[in-house]
Order: sequence, then C-alpha cells, then structure tokens
Amino acid sequence: MNSVPAGLLLEGVVCVFLVATIGYCWLLNKRLQALRSGQDGLRDLIRDLNKATGQAANAINELKAANAEAGAALNGRLRDARELADELALMVNSGNSIADRLGRSIEQRHAAAPAPKPAAGPRQQAPQQAPRQQAAPQRRDGAQAAAPAPQRVQRQPHPLVDAVRGKR
Repeated sequence: MNSVPAGLLLEGVVCVFLVATIGYCWLLNKRLQALRSGQDGLRDLIRDLNKATGQAANAINELKAANAEAGAALNGRLRDARELADELALMVNSGNSIADRLGRSIEQRHAAAPAPKPAAGPRQQAPQQAPRQQAAPQRRDGAQAAAPAPQRVQRQPHPLVDAVRGKR
C-alpha cells in the first residue's frame, strides 16, 4: 500500500481545518460588519430621537410660557369684567330705586289731582264708556235681589309709569 508519511497526512488535516477556520472567520466577519452597520443605523436613529426629544421639550416650555401669558391676560380681563358687572349691578339697582320713587310720586300726584276736564276741540281718543249697571235680578218669589255692588272705575296709568314698569 502506498503509504503516505504520517507527517504529511497530519499537515493535510491541519490545512483542511485551517481552510474551515478561514471560512468560518470570513462568515463571522460578514456578520460583524452587518452588526456594525446596524449599530451605525441605530446610532443615527438614537441621535435623531434625542434631537426630536430636545425639540419637543423646547416646544413644551414655549407652550407653558404661552399658557402663562394667556392665563395672566385672561385673569386681567376677568377682573375687569367682574368690576364692570359690579358697576352695572349698582347702576341697575339705582335705576330700579329711582323708577320706584318716580312711580310712587306719579301715583300720588294722580291720586291727589282731580280728573282733568276734556278740552274743547276735536277728540283724539274715543271716550270710554262706564260699565252699565244691570238691573237687579228678580228672585222666584217675585222680590228683587240686592243690586250688585257698583264697580270701581280704574284710572288709566300714566305712560311714564307703564314705561318704567315695562323695563323691569
């Protein structure tokens, strides 16, 4: 048999292992390059995320400042509105008090003054007719029932009093 020296056979086996090791190292190098490129992409992504986070923090601070300004302006306007509402309430109360006094004064003058006599000349309003008193109804026994009480004639209120009462 052809015998191959043992040293040469051992070197052949070592060569095969070396080729396998070189192939495995080449494959490992490709995977490490892919991982490094992924890390570079991840670094870029993290850098962009940090930048966006900083911008968001700045925007939040700006919104807080704008909110503080708007709140201060709104509080000022609210204070002014409350002052105006208080003044308006005071004016309304004063107006109601004056209207009440005027109404009482006018009613007192109408009660104290005699009814005005119609002026000679053309009439502008139709005269009001006093309600007619009905005859007392007769009872079944033939006697007359008591006449109803006369109705009180109401005065027409003054237009100023009506206007003041209408505004309330």
